[in-house]
Amino acid sequence: VHETLSISSQEQSQAFLELEELGRFYLWSVLKDVAVPEGVQNGFDVENLRHRMQVQTRFLGLFNALMEMLERLGVVKVDGGWAQLTNKAASPDFQRQLHRLHERAEQLLSDAPSLKPHWKLLSVCLDQLPQIISGKVTATEVFFPQGSVDLVQDVYRGDELAEAFHRMLAKMVSEWADRLAAKRPGAPIAILEIGAGTGGTTQFVMDALSNCHGLSLDFHYTDMSSGFVQNAEEMFSDLEGMCFEVLDIERPIATQGFAPERFDIVFGQR
Repeated sequence: VHETLSISSQEQSQAFLELEELGRFYLWSVLKDVAVPEGVQNGFDVENLRHRMQVQTRFLGLFNALMEMLERLGVVKVDGGWAQLTNKAASPDFQRQLHRLHERAEQLLSDAPSLKPHWKLLSVCLDQLPQIISGKVTATEVFFPQGSVDLVQDVYRGDELAEAFHRMLAKMVSEWADRLAAKRPGAPIAILEIGAGTGGTTQFVMDALSNCHGLSLDFHYTDMSSGFVQNAEEMFSDLEGMCFEVLDIERPIATQGFAPERFDIVFGQR
């Protein structure tokens, strides 16, 4: 990435690793009282915990992944259906780290402020985790409270590394659009964005396309989430040449109203 960033990719990678570690501590703080009720010292039966948490069948994969995260944290050792508590879980040093969880998070965010939205989203999701896996609330209700995309959208805003890649992609799309417009003067250039989500990439692409002279644009913003599509329609309401549609790329596009091979440029970014 030929951009000057205020934080190096190595520093950012290290910051994310620290964020993941804090996330595992946070996960244990959420689950420990349920997994290990007061007075229990040895460990817990994994299947019994699943029943006590009323984990729905569709979330079994997630539940198993949570157990793996606790193993990675080093507080349990899962053998068969039994999760044995480790010496680390009861150690004074670990307890101090657990007690200082939010203090440690504040220090990390002070050093890497671009991670503040990530920590906020992580905290909200972990606080609601028992309700999500039991089916009492849906994940979309947590991600998009009252239909707002702010909680998720902020993760993609202000991330220098992500924005650098947004600019790279936007440059590529605008250059291809310029070439096509030169070959077909006046003809609309049909562009399809797949999995557009919160519109973070879209904004950069549309800004770049606005600098293309004589471009007739037919831009299709798509996502499998109707909530994202509705939000984007409001966000980009002042721009011409855009339409907003629901598209699940894992399903045949023809059955969703999209003619095959009608687009000049197709892109998506994760």
